[in-house]
Amino acid sequence: MILVLGESLFDVFPHYKRFGGAPFNFAYHLRQFGYPVNFITRVGSDTEGKEILQILSQHGFDVSSVQIDPEHATGKAIVTLDGQGVASYVFPEDAAYDHLVLDPNCLKKEQPPELVYFGSLLQRSAFSRNQVQKFLAELPAKTCTFYDINLRKGCDQEIIVHNSIRHAQVLKVNSDELDWLSQGISPHENEQVRIEKLFQDFPMGLVVLTKGEQGSAIFTRQGEKTASCVHQVDVVDTVGAGDAFSAATAIGLLQNWDIATINTRAAAFSAAVCGLKGAIPTDPLFYSQRSFQHFHR
Repeated sequence: MILVLGESLFDVFPHYKRFGGAPFNFAYHLRQFGYPVNFITRVGSDTEGKEILQILSQHGFDVSSVQIDPEHATGKAIVTLDGQGVASYVFPEDAAYDHLVLDPNCLKKEQPPELVYFGSLLQRSAFSRNQVQKFLAELPAKTCTFYDINLRKGCDQEIIVHNSIRHAQVLKVNSDELDWLSQGISPHENEQVRIEKLFQDFPMGLVVLTKGEQGSAIFTRQGEKTASCVHQVDVVDTVGAGDAFSAATAIGLLQNWDIATINTRAAAFSAAVCGLKGAIPTDPLFYSQRSFQHFHR
């Protein structure tokens, strides 16, 4: 079982809205490739919350894991796209997911998850941050913890990020996030030096770096590194590209691929998602493409 902890929200574009959020995008990709996923989230008892429950149910998720908040609204992300299709986001505060309750005792009632995915936005409130950190501290050592830093305004705080990295076996960052983490290091230092400093400061074993048009790289604590070439694709928008990369990387870890294979395949999957409108393919046959056959469980 893969356990995904995170926010549920609607991406609100200028002319339409679409259910999304990094944790759902990640969970959805894994489910489409045949992996059992438990999505732990919280929505409001409003129209949007009911829509989310219906969407999750339609896609085979166990909605009993979804908490209903009677006082706070379902989350939203107000999306703006620039001329190149690159997205920026504003997240209204005090949403239902800011009040997610996690019970570490549930781990004692069933087999521990193979992998737990978590991010930063869920932890922007002190309440949910304490819930997440306590939950992660209770996980058995054999569970792979995957932290997609995914910094957004409101969760770009050291207390969130540094404590989360300390619980992570795998850290996923993009170039801007690496710059944020590398404050205090000379801006002239290359990414290799910055990554080595992260390994000195934190206990994770793997760092996954996505660099947009410049490709991606994966680093291990043992000094291994692999870089991918850039895939040519007609970009519709970049919404969900990082989430697709994270999902493919998690699959590679679960299947014990070497880091070069993970990087190559994750880059190809992420590039394919950039050719779509939004983060989630509307055509289920997207996942049946021959080039993605190795992702299926």
